[in-house]
Amino acid sequence: MKTIFTLLLLFIIASSSLAGGIILEQANVRETSLDVSSEQIVAEIPMEFDEPGKVVVRFDGVANTSEGDRIILAASNTGVFGINNGHVSVQATDANNNRNSFSHTMVYDVGEGSYTFYASVMQSVVQNAGSGIVSVYGSLTAKYIPSSSPVILHNREIAETLIDVSETVAFAEVTLNASESGRVKVRFDGTAISSHGDEILLAANDRIDWEVNNGHVAAHATSESVTRSSFSHTRVFDVDPGEHTFYATGTQSIVFNDGDGIATIYGALTVEFIPNSYAHQIIYHEDINLTHADVSEALLIASQIDMDAIADGKLLANFDGFAVISPGDRIILAASDRPDWDTNEGNISLRVAAGTLNTHSFSHSRLYNIQGGDNSFYAVAERFIGEANGSGLVSIYGRLTLTYIPEIIEECVEPDQSQNNPVGGIMLSHNIPRWQEFIPTLNKLRRVDLYIDPAGSAGGLELQITNINNEVLGTASISEEHLVYGWNEFHLAEEVILIPGNAYRINLTTTIAVTGPSDRHFWYGSNTGDYPDGLADPNDQMPNFSYSFRTFGCMIDVPNFIPQTKESTITIYPNPASENIVVSNITKPSTVSIYSIAGELIHSGFADSISVTLNVSSYPDGIYILTIQNNNTIVNKKFLIKNR
Repeated sequence: MKTIFTLLLLFIIASSSLAGGIILEQANVRETSLDVSSEQIVAEIPMEFDEPGKVVVRFDGVANTSEGDRIILAASNTGVFGINNGHVSVQATDANNNRNSFSHTMVYDVGEGSYTFYASVMQSVVQNAGSGIVSVYGSLTAKYIPSSSPVILHNREIAETLIDVSETVAFAEVTLNASESGRVKVRFDGTAISSHGDEILLAANDRIDWEVNNGHVAAHATSESVTRSSFSHTRVFDVDPGEHTFYATGTQSIVFNDGDGIATIYGALTVEFIPNSYAHQIIYHEDINLTHADVSEALLIASQIDMDAIADGKLLANFDGFAVISPGDRIILAASDRPDWDTNEGNISLRVAAGTLNTHSFSHSRLYNIQGGDNSFYAVAERFIGEANGSGLVSIYGRLTLTYIPEIIEECVEPDQSQNNPVGGIMLSHNIPRWQEFIPTLNKLRRVDLYIDPAGSAGGLELQITNINNEVLGTASISEEHLVYGWNEFHLAEEVILIPGNAYRINLTTTIAVTGPSDRHFWYGSNTGDYPDGLADPNDQMPNFSYSFRTFGCMIDVPNFIPQTKESTITIYPNPASENIVVSNITKPSTVSIYSIAGELIHSGFADSISVTLNVSSYPDGIYILTIQNNNTIVNKKFLIKNR
């Protein structure tokens, strides 16, 4: 299967810090014949954070263990293993079938400062009849999401013991409220303990009344004494604004149910919502449903995702699910950035014993540094040439999931525009806004400073940012008790997208009407400002008064990602827009398309007149690209939808 994505991403001019703040790091693990009779740290990732947030830490791969041992594997923020810290565990079926894939996820709240995250391995103190020697191949991955990001991340740790799964059970659930349309990645991983003869079906899902066709992974005991199996299941859902609930579910198979129907689950349900308007993290995915695929002679590409990355960045590829394997075969599975992959580039490999259920859940992750332009990623499967005594057929049910973090960086200038000449002041009013015009050079406004002389009890101050038509784009306020003489900082409730070179206004009023001659606040400025006049009361004697102000913001840029073949006189009005846009000066019949900054095609239509009106009232606030195409001519125009 092959999926193609064209990215229309928000690319921001380079500076020293990453906008959006998402940090993605990975440490590869290649440990052979390691003595884990005491805990061993096999990987660690140091990280530095500028603000509070959450970190998703995952340790996945494959472990080769000795018969009689239970091997414990954990991602943690301590490096010191404890029974209550969370872990997964694997067991070898026998001396020949000793490979098990694993996946363990933890989520931690973090503050500003330095942190280190670890991957640890240890022989169990309970089941340790083996050699205590293990080989581990995999990766430790850590992703930091700052609190200021619009990404919503929830995690539920699961420790459900002796649960009757003869009917479908929800081991955990997460409810989130999406502020806009977006994509939700749901992952359920951990360890299942079941009775011999049962196959336990496990799924990350958006419903409890789960069915086989909704997707799942399978876990089972391979003998009366080997009852543990690790699992990983990922699903991705497109959601509309509103409340959504996601579940970690499990049920006994209706086919393989000779056990007692009782299961114990230790793991985690991790749910991550990414708004469509958010360009700092993009999720791509493709389902994999391959039955009896022949890997006896050549490598099999189970899935391929092609993407056109506009910016350099990092990409995490994860291939997880479950495989049905022929006894006698060793099957190699990998997420990869190339189809001519070889076994030394990172993989997991699995075997099954004759006479047992021949399924294995698996998870393999790789982090890549990618360049802007065409990139392709693959889920591949291959039979190991040295262990090829089975049929060479494999069935794979899972997903290839890509998490792309472009190097989106903001250039912030402080201040952008200012007028610093507070010689005298004019009294503020509750009913008549005083306003000051400014013309930004940046296109994102964060903060406005005003020089205020507060006096008496005139309430707080309310600020509005408007366009020249007095349509409100952003708001901020300061209560009376927090007003000071001099510069006061008004932090906007939400950052405001502006168009450099256009005129905007700072409107200021008091929160209450003046009640006495001593209860009055003044906004300072002068008659010799560099900006156009602010509004004074018609009765005032200073009609040319210019108010003091400072604006603070950043520069973001959206390049024309689809190559533009010619300059054009095509115009879009209004811009920013809220209800409709009018596209004018279309000289030839053309296809008219609108893309979100995430590359999603929002609208496609045809224009056979010189102008066309498009309804954009249902679109979330953000930046969009309009593409006009006829024959070999392509024209791109940016427009904004903001603050309806």
